[in-house]
Order: sequence, then structure tokens, then C-alpha cells
Amino acid sequence: MQFIITAILIASTACLALGQKRPEFTDEQLSQFSERDYSLQQKIVGTWFFESIGQNSVHASQRITYFENLTFVCDYRISSAGSVRFRRATGVWYCLMGWFCEVETNSSDDRGPSRMVRWVYDSEADLLKTESRTGVKATLSRGTNVPETFDQSVESLDEKELEKAFTERNMLGFVAEDTGKLSDDGSPLFRWILKSALLNNKDGQSGKKEKKTENKPAQTDGDKPSN
Repeated sequence: MQFIITAILIASTACLALGQKRPEFTDEQLSQFSERDYSLQQKIVGTWFFESIGQNSVHASQRITYFENLTFVCDYRISSAGSVRFRRATGVWYCLMGWFCEVETNSSDDRGPSRMVRWVYDSEADLLKTESRTGVKATLSRGTNVPETFDQSVESLDEKELEKAFTERNMLGFVAEDTGKLSDDGSPLFRWILKSALLNNKDGQSGKKEKKTENKPAQTDGDKPSN
């Protein structure tokens, strides 16, 4: 409750600085805000999965765990036909007047702090439907919680364990398969296959299919896809 009141006071001060009328809230309204946010936080705690494919055919798989102490860990596998890389981000999250906010404070690629604010719609227990302030909608699916021994440090991302989790949910992304053939310079040729549940459904909610790309030579060491 105190956190909500403090945040609202800060927002009110910002309104004054912009020359806007300061909003007024009754104790009853503040209590309602607090109760809704507490209920929303209880729902969000746990592990969620999400995948997307950009217009440039870059696939991103995410596993996000929101802990009760209002910290989070988000693990990514980002792939395209020719490369695969992994990323871990950590930070803090909270709910404020119905908005789901998270602030990334540390990451494996040293990107600067970033913030995401989304509205959460009432949804099923295993689905988290959100919409950003710019109108971008997303649906996260609840997964098995990470074990208590889960290491949250940025340096401790287990790539093999993460790929196993994504494979089980048919959202691994692009993977390279050896064709058994060699390029002109003698390096192996790979066939890149997209493994994603998004392929059968334009709204990205379901489906199981594999998409194959043209054979391409490996990008690193002559025999492995680049990371």
C-alpha cells in the first residue's frame, strides 16, 4: 500500500511539473488500486514463455521468471537462418494502478537500462495477455517454474537447459542441420529449419510445423553455425 501511495504522489508531482491538474484519489480508491495490484502480482509470479518472429525473419524465444521479491530473470534465444545467440536480462518488476511494469537493470550484452509498461487483461490462469502503451499485444504462456536452486546471475545462463525447455514447447527457433554436403571451399553445408508454434497461425497462438531455408555454409570455423 505504501509503495502505491508513494508512486501515485510521484506521478501527481510530475503532472504539476507539466502544468497539468494534479489528480485526486480518495482512501477508498487507493485501497482498490492496491488490492488490484496485489492480486495481479500474485498471478504474475512464476515462469512464462513467449516467442515472436520479426519482419526480418529473426525469431526470439523468451523464458521469463517473475519472483515474489519483485525481481525477474529473462532468458532469450535469438536466431535467424545463419546465426544463434543467447541473452539473459535481470531486473525488477511491479504493478502500479493496473499497469505491469518491469525495469531491466543488468544483461549479458551490457545494454543500458530499459523499461517496459504493459496493461494486463483478465485471462486464464495459464495465459497472460498484455498490451503495451503503443498497442502491441502479446500472450505469454505459463510454464513449469524454475527450481529453487536456479542461479539468477547474468553469467549463469545454461544454454543447453534453455534450448531443452524451448524444444519441449515447440518454440526453439532456427536450428542448423548438416546436409552431409560440402561447399566449394570444403566447409559443411547446413539446412536451417525454423521450429516454432507460430507457423500454423498468423496470430502466433498455436501450430506445429517446420520451415526449411536454403542450404547455407557455416559461418564460424567452417563447421558450426555462428553464435
